[in-house]
Amino acid sequence: MRRAYTGRMRFVHALPLRIAILIAAVLVALMALPGCVAPAGNVIAGVRASAAHDSFNIAVWELEHAADIVAALNTPPENPDAIDEYFETSARLREAAGRAAWLLANRPADDPELLEALEQEEAIERELEEIRVRATLALRGLAMRTMREAGLVSDPPVLGEIVFPPVSFVMEDLPKALVVSPRDRIASMESLPLRPDISTEEILRLEEALTDRDLSALVVNIGGMGTYPALVRATSTRDFTIRTILHEWVHHYLFFHPLGQRYAAGGDMTTINETVANMVAAETAAMALNQPPPVFRVPEPPTEPHRDPDVFDFGDYMRETRVEAERLLADGQIDEAEAYMEKRRVHLNEEHGYAIRKINQAYFAFHGSYADSPAGGSVSPIYGQLIEVRNQTGSVAEFLRAVREIRSPSDLEELASGG
Repeated sequence: MRRAYTGRMRFVHALPLRIAILIAAVLVALMALPGCVAPAGNVIAGVRASAAHDSFNIAVWELEHAADIVAALNTPPENPDAIDEYFETSARLREAAGRAAWLLANRPADDPELLEALEQEEAIERELEEIRVRATLALRGLAMRTMREAGLVSDPPVLGEIVFPPVSFVMEDLPKALVVSPRDRIASMESLPLRPDISTEEILRLEEALTDRDLSALVVNIGGMGTYPALVRATSTRDFTIRTILHEWVHHYLFFHPLGQRYAAGGDMTTINETVANMVAAETAAMALNQPPPVFRVPEPPTEPHRDPDVFDFGDYMRETRVEAERLLADGQIDEAEAYMEKRRVHLNEEHGYAIRKINQAYFAFHGSYADSPAGGSVSPIYGQLIEVRNQTGSVAEFLRAVREIRSPSDLEELASGG
């Protein structure tokens, strides 16, 4: 890409690409949070009206980050030192924030140790902010180099072997997502982005308002958001951040192909999109981090005779919970299903040290969008079918080029069977 700007004539020839990318960026922005597009209707309109006060304004955010879209046209040099410094500082911030939160919950507001902890947290936040721009450029350079090494470049190479769309992201506070499911089944009806600073009180009010409409609702934290540039959590681990950057790039890439264009159809098409993004991100992140390639394996349904009662497996627990909840819902026992999910949540938290605030139909609708997750792995055949396709292809690039043409779940089934 950089060679396109070494001379005036080459710059002129590159101009259509600039325009195409800017137009594409606006289109990709319409995707916003995966699942935001939903069928029109009184129920959906009511959901959006309930969340209007706390919604995240994507259009305004995109305008504020227009410069980041233009900056994506240049490939920055890699800077491992900046990346190391950023994640070391991020780890210090998480530790300081945890200590301050504990003191805030257990000490009076004027406690000297608490005040010192809060000051330390703010100082590290300022330090991280100073590093962020350099680290973002360095991570983008790492991601672009990894994509090229993986063969994830434009095809046919009309403009040369470039990574398209260019990797573009910002690291800052993420919006939350309001996920809504019907009560009588597990299905994502709507997913709306909410302000990052929405209060706990507002979250509970919003969920309760939708429960009064006979819906299942849950406000969740997200790891990334498919705007362009993508939104990536500012304070996380190196592994998670790199996987998220690559995951969101896959969504940007698929937007220009049939699979991504059918994301908004919901159901299995959403699950295929998200699982493909997870698989490609896992494989390319391993390359970027110099780690062994991931092993994709569908978890087998848990069987009691072979289970070690002394070993707790979160994945098995959540799959069991979902299967039983879906059985109760299919029998029309909605109240019983909700009481069962709540009982399982309480047991999970009290006996195994988790801090899950709510398990309901919306919880499984959100987490089940990823067929490789504990909430969806053994319930949907999609992950197994995608693994079959990956086994049939020689590289992650060939895999992505094969699945990008999927237009329906039956297309995936045929592809997995070798058709």
